[in-house]
Amino acid sequence: MRKIISYLLLGALALMLVGCDKPETYTLTLTGLETVKTGESITLTATTAKPEAVYVWTSSNEAVATVDDGLVIGIAVGTATITVSVEGVGEQIKIITVTEDIIIIPPKEYTPAELKVLLGDTLTDYSESLTGDVMIEAVDGENVLTSELMFNFNAEPGIDSMAYTLSGAETAHVYVKEGFAYMLRNELKTKAEMTPTEEATIINNYGFDEFVSSVAAFYSETEFFDALVFGSRVDNVLTYTLTLASYTGTVFTVAGKDSITLKVYLGADDVVLKVETLIVEGAVTNYTILYFKGLGTQTIVYPYDLNTYE
Repeated sequence: MRKIISYLLLGALALMLVGCDKPETYTLTLTGLETVKTGESITLTATTAKPEAVYVWTSSNEAVATVDDGLVIGIAVGTATITVSVEGVGEQIKIITVTEDIIIIPPKEYTPAELKVLLGDTLTDYSESLTGDVMIEAVDGENVLTSELMFNFNAEPGIDSMAYTLSGAETAHVYVKEGFAYMLRNELKTKAEMTPTEEATIINNYGFDEFVSSVAAFYSETEFFDALVFGSRVDNVLTYTLTLASYTGTVFTVAGKDSITLKVYLGADDVVLKVETLIVEGAVTNYTILYFKGLGTQTIVYPYDLNTYE
């Protein structure tokens, strides 16, 4: 009898053990890239061993990134949390960073014909402006010359204020201030009251067009640009070489010259800041630089001794 009871207890215990089996535990994994560019897509992959699993995908910020069955599309720069969940299993997240596709536009390389237009437009801008500042620096052998023109004209036409200075082998200047012109030439200081005739004379002799007439003569010479060859653009410096054998113009004398190089320095939006012409003849390098220093209203610093001009 006791044996029968023992067998019955063992059988009941076995049934209890079978009935207490724990349910199977599943895991969820999420893999894939974590960055995407705007307008592009990446695919995230979620996996679980649970039979007939249903994956639910959500984005914390659909203005930045959307998700559809694991396909993530970058909408705008920023971050969004992508979540995938399976009922009864859990959820996984991945923080997606959306970046902007940066397009690098190489700087423009001006052909000689395009450079001719660029320089011509620069001259026109300064010639038509009522205010501006330009400077010339030139070296010819042992001779060094520096000259600057700062002007505030008016539409009459007339001169509100002006400063023309020349230094080098010769020193000279012309200042216009409060209706008077102050001049220094051949060490002689003179003062003259401004009249329409005096204003016209000063503008004709010292205005922008006359100031740059010699150093910018080649800006409009077709033969010069026909013989010009583009070399490079490094940062904002354009370099060109004149083919001496092909040059038929009259601005430059090429006989005996080894090379003539043109360098154009550009600022923001390719505004011309200065133009440098280098002429090599043997061991000697001569150069001329024309600085375009700006078109705004000029603040002129006058000599302290204007009261001594007569």
